[in-house]
Amino acid sequence: MKRILMLVVMVLFIGMLGCGKQELEDTKAVLAKTQAELDTVKAEKEKAKTELANTKTEADKINTELTEAKKENGNLAQLLKDPAKRIPNLTERTKTLAKELLEFYQQKDKEYSSKLSLAKREYDEARNDTEIYIDVKKCNELKQSFRELTESYKIFADSFQVFLKDKESELVSGGTEINKLKTDISKNLTNNDDRAKEMEKDMGYIQEANISIDVNKGWQSSGINAGYGDTIYIVVVGENKTFTIRSGGPKIDADGEAPSKNSSYAEKGFESVNLGALICKIGEDVKIKDKYGKKFDFISKTDGLVYLTINDTDRGNNSGKLEVKVMVVKKH
Repeated sequence: MKRILMLVVMVLFIGMLGCGKQELEDTKAVLAKTQAELDTVKAEKEKAKTELANTKTEADKINTELTEAKKENGNLAQLLKDPAKRIPNLTERTKTLAKELLEFYQQKDKEYSSKLSLAKREYDEARNDTEIYIDVKKCNELKQSFRELTESYKIFADSFQVFLKDKESELVSGGTEINKLKTDISKNLTNNDDRAKEMEKDMGYIQEANISIDVNKGWQSSGINAGYGDTIYIVVVGENKTFTIRSGGPKIDADGEAPSKNSSYAEKGFESVNLGALICKIGEDVKIKDKYGKKFDFISKTDGLVYLTINDTDRGNNSGKLEVKVMVVKKH
């Protein structure tokens, strides 16, 4: 019996011993987990401390900037109390910009002056080109081109006036260059306007007409009146410049044939002029005997309508037409 009791006690002891070992292991696991949680908390605490330090640094920086701003504001406020004082750097920059702007206006004025001079020269050349006749269409185009340039120059001049009203223009040293440019622009505006008016008036002195001359008809009116001292241009134009003055005869042009051939058929007063030549008279009586042919011009010695015909009174066998430009430039 005693042995049995001892065995029972030993069994119970061994069982209790096994249970205590398991509890120990569980306790160790709980401790390890707790330590890990403590380490995490510690790391987060260090991170929070770092962020707090950074925040403080940023706050110090902002405070420093604020202090500087307040100081600068105080300086600006002081400057504003005295309008005569300027910030040096700003003044120098403004001077530079004002000078650059002045140089821009000077350059543009030169460009405009050059273009306007060229336009005037081209107009004058076209207007005075009387080798054939004055090209009215070309002259009008050049006149319009000059007018458009003049209007553009006026806009440029208005822009310069805005610059002059800006007080910063006074910063350009001495103001001599500005005054010179101001004078030049003012003078150019007047000259350009006067020249444009002259062109307009000048073209008003020109009358022209294109008429078709039947070579089998007598004197034919151009519809244009000439006055004493007016310059008259007569030019055969168009593609067809030949015709015939007898059946089966050769084609001739407005210069006609030699006067020795059939001069009895010549218009009265034009016996010495080539037969078949294009001839002209002013009014009913003033015959232009020394000017005739495909192209000629003369100064009128009387007033009256400009008439044209072919120097041939035997017109029944004539065939053809001539396209003729008649231009009268009024004396002025």
